[in-house]
Parts: sequence; C-alpha cells; structure tokens
Amino acid sequence: MPRRLSPVTCIALASLATCASCTSSDAGGDGAASVDAAPPCALAIELGPPGPEAFTPFRAGDEAPLVLGFQGFRYIVTRLRARGARGGQVSLRFDVAVEGYERALQDGGTFLLMPAGGDLGVANDVQIFFNDIPAPGLVDRRVQVVAQARSGGCTAQAALDVRLGSPMACDDAGVCDAATICDSAMSCDASDE
Repeated sequence: MPRRLSPVTCIALASLATCASCTSSDAGGDGAASVDAAPPCALAIELGPPGPEAFTPFRAGDEAPLVLGFQGFRYIVTRLRARGARGGQVSLRFDVAVEGYERALQDGGTFLLMPAGGDLGVANDVQIFFNDIPAPGLVDRRVQVVAQARSGGCTAQAALDVRLGSPMACDDAGVCDAATICDSAMSCDASDE
C-alpha cells in the first residue's frame, strides 16, 4: 500500500517546486534583468587649460605652463570636462610620458564635478605631476598623457599631447608669477637673480 504524505509535507514540497523556477534577480520575470541594473555607460572626458572662460580642450602641441609649486612640486594644471559621470564625480589615473624620460603612472585622485549643463560636469585644478624629473629638464619638453577615468563602474580615457611652457612659481595661496629655473634651487624670482 502506498504511503500518503502529510498535508504539511505537501505544502512544503509545493513551495519548493514553485520557488525553483524563481531567480534571485527577478522573482517575476525571465531572470535576465539584474536588481542593480543601470543604464549603459556613456562616460566621456576631455582635458583643457584652466581658467574661468568657456571650456576648450587642449589641442595637440598646445603649451601648458609648468608650475613650480611653493613646496618644490612640478606640475601642470588642467581642467576636466566629463559627460555622463555617475554620482557627480570622476576618479582619474594618468599614464605620463615626458619626452626623453621613462613613463610614469600616477593616481590623479577623485574629483567632484560642478554642473555645466545637461549631463556635463567640470572639475578645475586637475594637476599632473612631474616630480621625478629635474625642473630644467622639463621646460619645452613634449608631454603625452593618457587620462583614464572611472565613474560609477563606467570608464573612459582621453589623450593629451602638449609642450611644457615657461615655468610659473606659485605660492601656497595659488598666486603664480613668471619664474626662472636656478641651478641650486627649484625656482627663483626675478628679484633674486
């Protein structure tokens, strides 16, 4: 004689059979959609010179003034424009090649973007450093930078090909004046010569 299942066992088996066709990402559908699905990535970035005027990207061969910071840092200042950034911020990494020197990778940091209309955002004061190269070896050198951006799981990159221009000496308040490069110090003012 066949054995009968209890009503509780029947309900438990029926529940398991029903749940076996469900997925963790979409309990009522075909299982193709993810719970945290986001629109496709559309991140794009550009680098341009700093300043209050309308953003214009650097063109190949443009001059970027070399900044001699008050603590001895050597860098250029750029402005970032991003389209399609998620969460209003972008993290940057730079692959930097100065003519005649070895390539260097550097973490550019994370930048909050100021809204610039539509899905555009701008970050000022994006610095690219050249601290491993003596200051006299930088002036008039060609620099190629690949900026790699990440925002909310999306990635993009932009290339920069500029010439390092005349050095600017800057104080801790960000005030910059033309400078000359001395043999014994990173920079000196015209009054020190």
